[in-house]
Amino acid sequence: MSIDLKKALSGPKVENALLTASGLWNTPLSLWGLSLVDIPDGAQILDVGCSGGKNLERLLKKAADSEVSGIDESFRAVDHAYRLNEEAIKEGRCHVYEGSADLLPFGKEKFDLVIVEDAFFFWKEPEACLAEISRVLKPEGKLLLLLSKGGLPPLDRLYAALIPGMNGCSAEDIKDLLEEAGFRDVEMLSRFGGLAVTSVKPVSLVTSAKRKLNLPETLPYGKMAGAAALGFAALGIALAMSRKKS
Repeated sequence: MSIDLKKALSGPKVENALLTASGLWNTPLSLWGLSLVDIPDGAQILDVGCSGGKNLERLLKKAADSEVSGIDESFRAVDHAYRLNEEAIKEGRCHVYEGSADLLPFGKEKFDLVIVEDAFFFWKEPEACLAEISRVLKPEGKLLLLLSKGGLPPLDRLYAALIPGMNGCSAEDIKDLLEEAGFRDVEMLSRFGGLAVTSVKPVSLVTSAKRKLNLPETLPYGKMAGAAALGFAALGIALAMSRKKS
């Protein structure tokens, strides 16, 4: 009697069991990685490739007054993450979405912290994904990459050869990709056979100028242009009236 291995390892019960096991297996790396980042009060946090939602649960406990969002390409993972964090979702503190890292359904500069655990090595276009993450990160926002597989020789090449769809980026490749995407202060630490990479989105020149002028950083361009137009119009009227008087 032959066994269809692919069929045996598929189905909602098996996939949910694998998602649960994955969350537990990565617990040491996850807890260590989360200890490396300071989370400000009232932070907006995004977990890209949130899998079964275990890190969403950890973040909700670690940062009690923060709002946590997760996104994953697998509808099964999204369903699992939703059920694991259902109470927080009903309270409005947690949100889970189905989608990919290269097209994030969020506005510009929304998040203070973005976490990516074990998804990086399976991105087909890491440059596009990092550009999207930079877009949704606030200036001075942090990116935390947690990698349980690869990144360090000789494991980087070994895992890439054994696991279908996995790219073989080395630690230096990862650092180069981050810096090319505009991230700064890239730091790499190794523990539990995995890799934690932290980096920061720098403050742009426009944001820096707004801060020096005490302008709101989120002031829309249209409102700024409108205010400037009204100011010039008022100046023109004042000059015309002074000419008439003279």
